[in-house]
Amino acid sequence: MIGAPVSLNLGHGLTLTTEPYWMHFHGAGNDGQDQNEYGYNGTQPTGNLNIPGNMDGQAAILAVDNFNQTVTGFNNTLSWKRGHNELQAGYWYEYYNHTEQAPFEPLGANGLAANFWGQSPILTDTGTPIMQFNIHLVEQTNALFLSDTYKMLNDRLVLNAGFKYVMLTYHSTNLIPGDDYNYGRSDAEPLPQVSVSYKLTKHDQIYFDAATAFREPSGILVYGNLWDANSPTVDEEHATNLKAEYSISEELGWRHTGLVNVSASVFNYNMSNRQSSTSQYFGGRLISTYINAGGQTSRGVQVALGLRPWHYFSPYVSFQYLHATLDNNLGNGTDYIPSAGKIAIYSPKFTVNTGLSYDNGHIFGNGYMSYVSSQYSTFMDNATLPAYAVGNITLGYRFRNVWLAKSPQVQLNVLNVTDNKYLSSGGGSFTAKTIKGVYGHTITGSQPLYTVGGGFGLVVSVSSGF
Repeated sequence: MIGAPVSLNLGHGLTLTTEPYWMHFHGAGNDGQDQNEYGYNGTQPTGNLNIPGNMDGQAAILAVDNFNQTVTGFNNTLSWKRGHNELQAGYWYEYYNHTEQAPFEPLGANGLAANFWGQSPILTDTGTPIMQFNIHLVEQTNALFLSDTYKMLNDRLVLNAGFKYVMLTYHSTNLIPGDDYNYGRSDAEPLPQVSVSYKLTKHDQIYFDAATAFREPSGILVYGNLWDANSPTVDEEHATNLKAEYSISEELGWRHTGLVNVSASVFNYNMSNRQSSTSQYFGGRLISTYINAGGQTSRGVQVALGLRPWHYFSPYVSFQYLHATLDNNLGNGTDYIPSAGKIAIYSPKFTVNTGLSYDNGHIFGNGYMSYVSSQYSTFMDNATLPAYAVGNITLGYRFRNVWLAKSPQVQLNVLNVTDNKYLSSGGGSFTAKTIKGVYGHTITGSQPLYTVGGGFGLVVSVSSGF
């Protein structure tokens, strides 16, 4: 990740800030499946694949998911300060370029593939790699924004109002024989926001803000189909009914600074076209299906307390209560499940974090524990993810400046100190039990699939500013 922010004083209260950035990500997430000796690449027969280790016309193989993406953009803001007022106007542009290929690789006698990244793929009789998908996605974002901040009563009262208009367009292709090939959509969303804060005393402030936000559908199967190499059919069709998630939020809170820093707030979120997913196995592979979960209302309370450093030590604790409910019945085939009013999946009622940090300028560290209460894992609230607690520790040393390096440091992170075995999340299902739909149809239940939480781990990092 590279960023190069520049701020120019233009005089007369004008300041131009430009923040260009560039990011590159590359990785792979692999799993496996059984593959027929005679298969398909999209809709085209492969001929004899001659897979090593096949028995009775089948062999276990590695299913690779190799992604590569670059993100380039800049954010320009022109500010004008005059008296108690600051006016800002700006433009943000981002170009997102993503390729994701999912070839198959044979396994050796030791159960391992020759290459983790899919560079030794299984080939058809014409020399073409067989793949689940071969997607290229280009996404462009343009955003115009305007904001005004006014301070009154010796800066104790701060009023802000802003408006952003975001325009997003994407185009993707899937280079699998027989696929639709072209996918794309465009969205334009208005995003207003307002905020008010008032200093009651030197150490106390109350505030209120109301904001809007949106999120585009995520997941690679939004942008193309996933194919089954054992048959000339689509294993999982790309989602077609998804819209951009839109939310309206309000928050009212109080902050206190001093020996003990306190932050407390109540919040309310209203979402439409809530993005969610269900997970199931296709051909031995775990596939997420993205759905429009309708409206959701989330309300709750957040409280956090932290002690100002005392002899370099700072204890802290935070607490959240969340009540999130579904606003709609969700479509399932030709019927709907009666999900309106149910608690939203993976929305823990209670979350607690507590810890102790130490920092004397050179030696630093912290230890903290997180507790997450049980969560429903189906939209009908008839299966539960158990509550869990995890503890982590960080230890490090910060050096003095060395030539161009500013405050270089080495850091050790100890993850899940007690090696607690737990389930952290998952892909929900509509219902774990067979139920009657809104129109009387029988809807068969299926158990949700869970993600196993990370075990004990050590991570060492070295970093520096320049």
